[in-house]
Amino acid sequence: MGGEEKITGKYKQEIFISNFNPWFVLSVAVTFILIVVLLWQLQRSSRMIKEFEEIEMSLERASSDLRYHSRNLELTANLAAVTGDLTWQERYEEHREPLTDALTDIVELAEIEGVAQEVENMQEHLQTLGEIEREVFELISHGRRAEAEERLKGWIYTNHQHILSQTIENLTAIVERHIQDRITAEKRLTSYLQVTALGFLMLLMISWYITFQNWRASVKERRRKEEQITYLSFHDPLTDIYNRRYFMEVGEEEIERARRYDEELSLLMLDIDRFKQVNDRYGHPAGDAVLEDLAGLLRENFREVDIPARLGGEEFGILMPSTDKVQALKAAERIREKVAENSTQYEDKEISITVSVGVADFKEEFAGMEEFLQLADKALYRAKQSGRNCTVDCDKL
Repeated sequence: MGGEEKITGKYKQEIFISNFNPWFVLSVAVTFILIVVLLWQLQRSSRMIKEFEEIEMSLERASSDLRYHSRNLELTANLAAVTGDLTWQERYEEHREPLTDALTDIVELAEIEGVAQEVENMQEHLQTLGEIEREVFELISHGRRAEAEERLKGWIYTNHQHILSQTIENLTAIVERHIQDRITAEKRLTSYLQVTALGFLMLLMISWYITFQNWRASVKERRRKEEQITYLSFHDPLTDIYNRRYFMEVGEEEIERARRYDEELSLLMLDIDRFKQVNDRYGHPAGDAVLEDLAGLLRENFREVDIPARLGGEEFGILMPSTDKVQALKAAERIREKVAENSTQYEDKEISITVSVGVADFKEEFAGMEEFLQLADKALYRAKQSGRNCTVDCDKL
């Protein structure tokens, strides 16, 4: 019983020890990383869209506005010079303020490489053009329309207009190139992130698959150990037949069934004669071999419904349901003779033994299995006193 408890305790400890599963840890880590990458990409994409709206698109709109209003300034100045109508000056002033706002927007967004230089050039040309156009309106107000028209056709005004147009085109090209570079960079980064996410996803699938397989194997192993623990808790580890605990529990059930259905129930108690001499002469390993052989004979010579068990040491019990005492006595004699006829071969030694058997049948007045077992034990004790290697009926006490 002590050996059984040690083995059972060992397996119980193994069941409750948490096995470290690196694939599960990897699965959790990869899942976390994948979520972080996806969330980061979503946040970054949202931020980039906002930046395009607030910077690139604003800069592009400012450039378009600058081109539009600068052309309208030139046009209204020319119309005023050609017609001599100063009402065009009002239209001119309407475009001057938006042009200034557009230029201010560009200056604020001039952190893009190359924009600052173009804005500086643009400011110089706009200042020169503004001075000429104000002179033109002054000349028109004094009725000197021809001079005003000539001033607008002059090389200085025309050259600055041309350079201004070219500067605006350069600025627009810089903005478009910058936007395209940002889009290309974003596409490249998105591709890298997609490949990375795909790699992590594949790794996640593999790790979760392996984790699942490990869990299945763990469940199977746990079930196997639980079955083994259950088996060991009801079996003697040396002889591999039932132990005293199981014998007593099933005995109580069989007693209850015998009472309920008024059935016969018999019990045999069997003890090896002079077993201490076997151990002293041949050694304990030889004694264990004798016990194992005796258990084998019990399994071979009793029915499947019978319940043989090692009760402790060299003492065995056989519970025989639906068996009256006459049949039980015959079975006891049969097993006693079988034991005497057979011997145990251990190394180069042949060990012969005999057994004494006590037989008891169930009585209605029994309180339970303990009383039933005590009666069979008394019969066994009488068999020992009667010279051993014999069978004693409990009613002959």
